[in-house]
Amino acid sequence: PARYLAADGAGEPGGQAFGEKTAGLYAAAFTIKMAGKAAGKADYKVGPLEALWWTEPDGSFRPATPRRLWQWKLLIRTPEFVASADLAAAKDSLRAKGKPAAFEDVRLETIEEGRCAQMLHVGPYEAIGETVRRIMELLAREGLQPAGRYHEVYLSDPRRVDPAKLRTIVRLPACPAGGA
Repeated sequence: PARYLAADGAGEPGGQAFGEKTAGLYAAAFTIKMAGKAAGKADYKVGPLEALWWTEPDGSFRPATPRRLWQWKLLIRTPEFVASADLAAAKDSLRAKGKPAAFEDVRLETIEEGRCAQMLHVGPYEAIGETVRRIMELLAREGLQPAGRYHEVYLSDPRRVDPAKLRTIVRLPACPAGGA
C-alpha cells in the first residue's frame, strides 16, 4: 500500500482539466511540505506526478478509446505521516492566498495495487503504446493478465526534457490469467 494525494478527472491527457488538476495537486503537495518544514517536522521530497488511467467501468484501459473519454486519477505519493489535518490546513492556506480552486478536490488516498508488471519507457508519451504491448506480452508469457488501472509514473518534466528523453514508468497490475 502507498499513500497519495489524489485528484480525479476525465478527458484529454495534457488538456485543460488535466493541467488544472495537476497544478492543484502540486499546490497542495508543496504547501503541506513547506508548512511541515516550517513547523520543524520531518522534511521530504515531493514525489513525481503519477496517473492511473481507465476507459471502462471495470477499470480497464483501452487505448483506442477517444482521448476525450479517458478517465484518470492524478497522484503524488506522500509520506505516511502526512495527515488529513495537514491537507485541510494546506487548503485553508491556499484559499487565504486566493489560489485557483483546483486544489479543492485533492484528497489523501491509500492505494494497494498488489502484483504488477512494470517497465521504464524512454521516449515521447505518444510511443508508450509499444511499452504497454511489451508488458502485455510479458504477462501472457507468465500466465498473467491485467487486473486494474493502467499506471504511469512521470520521472521527467515534459516542460524541461526533450520528448525523446522523457522517462516514464509504465505499470500494469496483474493476476493469473482467467482470474480476477
